[in-house]
Amino acid sequence: MSAAQQGDSIDAETPATADKITTFIQRNKQRVNARAVRTTQQPDLREPKLVQQVSAKMHQLSLVINEIPAPIDDDVRNVPNALARTALFTIRSDRDERAFLNNVLIAAPNNVAMLYKGEELRQDDAGVWLQMIYAASGVREKSSDPSQPITFTVRAWELIETLGWANNKTGYQRLFDCLQRLIATALTVEMDRGRSAFIGSLLSEAKITSVMNRGKVSPSYEIQISRTVVSLFAPDAYSRVTW
Repeated sequence: MSAAQQGDSIDAETPATADKITTFIQRNKQRVNARAVRTTQQPDLREPKLVQQVSAKMHQLSLVINEIPAPIDDDVRNVPNALARTALFTIRSDRDERAFLNNVLIAAPNNVAMLYKGEELRQDDAGVWLQMIYAASGVREKSSDPSQPITFTVRAWELIETLGWANNKTGYQRLFDCLQRLIATALTVEMDRGRSAFIGSLLSEAKITSVMNRGKVSPSYEIQISRTVVSLFAPDAYSRVTW
């Protein structure tokens, strides 16, 4: 048996024909190319089988991590890396019409694959969602059933002032529109080659009630976030940002 057959290597001191050298080089090129494809190619999240796998992984994570971690300070927000480092929330002007994305792959780092369906999300939506996560952080439901949502209440006027928006009809309408978009989202995320996964909407539901604020009627929202959202907040899967 030749040296090339034993270990797929060619000793410089071993006589070898040009054919053997050519075969050796081609064989190793094929192996290198195959490894490169496996490393860089992102999964197609539109494949039904992969969607089922993502759902199963998400369910497992929601059983282990049953609450959204609280930030270390009032001016800090916890942001899932899977969202912070992607193009899910765009920076286009509010004057531009929002596009509707139908199962579009979102630009993301190599370790994240993301598929989005819904109206285009922008920075105002990101701000509202981070405030919802902040309000929900540390809330632990008595039930361990991951089908039960995290429920909490926010007052519209407080949220608008925190976001720096005008406390008027325009500000309230802007908040309502953001909540509506966030509830209507359909997002599929797989991180770290399947180690973490999420499929669902960013917000589940919002029940509107009226409260008095400074002598005026103002809306209050009872928000529900699916507890599977916590799969985005594994200990090594989120970052802290200054608000």
